Formats: sequence, C-alpha cells, structure tokens
Amino acid sequence: MALATLGTVWCSYESAGWTRQSNRLMNEFNTLERRAGLLTLQGMQQATIQTGMFMQALAAHQAGNDKLVNFYVERFLPAALGDASLGNEATAEVHGQS
Repeated sequence: MALATLGTVWCSYESAGWTRQSNRLMNEFNTLERRAGLLTLQGMQQATIQTGMFMQALAAHQAGNDKLVNFYVERFLPAALGDASLGNEATAEVHGQS
C-alpha cells in the first residue's frame, strides 16, 4: 500500500512539472506568434506605402515632373531599389545616368 501511495505521489509530482514546462512553452509560443503577426502587418504596410510611392513616381515621370520623381525616389526604402530592374532604371534615369 505504501508503495502504491509513493508511486501516485511521484506521478503527480512529475505531471505537475511537465504541466509547468508545457505552460511556459505555450506562453513563449503565443509571444512569438503575436510578434510574427505584428511584423507581418508592418511589412504589408511598408509594401503598400512603397507601392503607392512607386505609382506616384511613375505618374510624375510620365508627366515630366523630375523634381517630384526625385522626391519620391529619394524616399524609397534601400531594399526597394536593390535588385529590382525597374527601380535601378528609374533611379539611373532620374539622376541622368541612362
């Protein structure tokens, strides 16, 4: 009987330990998930803003307003001008390098 009681106590102790660890990991997961959601939202907002600015820069370019084109191009994020061929061509054209 004492052995059965001791076994039950030990199992309860281990179960509580695993529950605590499970709760800690679940809290960490929830924190990371919220952070990922926030970063996704911010990335989408930046992409929307950059797309709008690009469209405005194209409209200004077609209207022949180089001053306004420069205004928009100077405000693009560096990554937006990185490898995108349209971005490089537009930047080169605005700065007289075409």
